[in-house]
Amino acid sequence: MAAAQHNLLVSRAADFGFQITIRDSENTIVDVSADTFTAQIRRAPKQPLVASFICESVISGASGIVSCVLPKSETLKLDGHITYYWDLFWLSDSSGLSDKLIKGTVKVEDNVTNI
Repeated sequence: MAAAQHNLLVSRAADFGFQITIRDSENTIVDVSADTFTAQIRRAPKQPLVASFICESVISGASGIVSCVLPKSETLKLDGHITYYWDLFWLSDSSGLSDKLIKGTVKVEDNVTNI
């Protein structure tokens, strides 16, 4: 399956997060309780890691809901003058397969308030 394109706008020095629900091709919610999700931000593919999301299933893995958070400590690593790239991978424990779910760019919004 081709990864969905989703570009992010992140405020520097603030927590950023989103949730997704994993469904199969028949639109049935997938139990992700034993699976791993990882999302990273880099200046370009194969470049050094800049920031990492914390991704985990929420409520119960049977809900299919995955929460990804980029905490303040990670958003502080981002520069408002650079366009970054990100992606989210699903590492299925039951099948042993990996799949890129989402990819896109990351733009950073500098703050007016000094934190």
